[in-house]
Amino acid sequence: IVELQNPLSEDHRFLRPSLLPGLLATAERWWPRPSGALRLFEVGHIFRAPTQTAHEGEAMHNPHGGVYTENGVREWPSAAGLAVFADAESDDPIDRRLLEVKGDAEAAIASLAKEHTLGRAHPRTYFHPGAAGDLLIGDTVVAKFGRLHPKLARAYELPPLSYAFALYVENLPQYSPTRVFTPLPRFPATKRDIAVVVPAELPASDLVAGVRESGAPYVEQVQAFDEYRGRQIGEGRKSVALQITLRQPNGTLTDEEANASKDAIVAALAKRFGATLRE
Repeated sequence: IVELQNPLSEDHRFLRPSLLPGLLATAERWWPRPSGALRLFEVGHIFRAPTQTAHEGEAMHNPHGGVYTENGVREWPSAAGLAVFADAESDDPIDRRLLEVKGDAEAAIASLAKEHTLGRAHPRTYFHPGAAGDLLIGDTVVAKFGRLHPKLARAYELPPLSYAFALYVENLPQYSPTRVFTPLPRFPATKRDIAVVVPAELPASDLVAGVRESGAPYVEQVQAFDEYRGRQIGEGRKSVALQITLRQPNGTLTDEEANASKDAIVAALAKRFGATLRE
């Protein structure tokens, strides 16, 4: 941590290595809210001492990034968000507030990145185990998101449903991708929903990628929209529901063509992941 020689106040004698503590302090002052929700976002800079290695709190994943000042201090641009909800905890296995915050992080990078993927989170002490993730462009982490660890939320007198995300601005593309115009489709799309049973540790993003890479014809879009774990599925397994959008560019897709494409997708997922179709 970088300590200032002549700080304006004792409370601000260190240059911040992360934006998250400042957002948490602001949330503590302004919570609770009459609306039952609070969302904060900040864009700023973080700092490291010349001898300080990147730690898990704000590991930049780019060891050569940042700007060196005259004193050898490394400075990075950063962005972070915090969302706090007064909702009671639910028995629903899907944390829908976590998905909202994931969407906030995705929206923040959408203007600079054409595509990104969801990956497993690096272990971080301030996130709840099993309720966090990383967003990647290629193999590079560009954002992290998650539910705050209960101990951290309690320390700032925040409710259990408190979440945060941070962007690794240094790793984002410097320019937005060139947008290529695609003519509006002339023929309607059709959708097919499937639910497949897979090992519980398999990320849904791997299934989405598996559909796209299956070679099945007419696949335009695929989205994972539900996940279920329970006695009916079996220990160590889960059911993931996928919605697949199919379109024939030169004509109206028939039911036979759509079903053949769906069958090819199911076969590809079975071969690649050992997935079985949940009836």
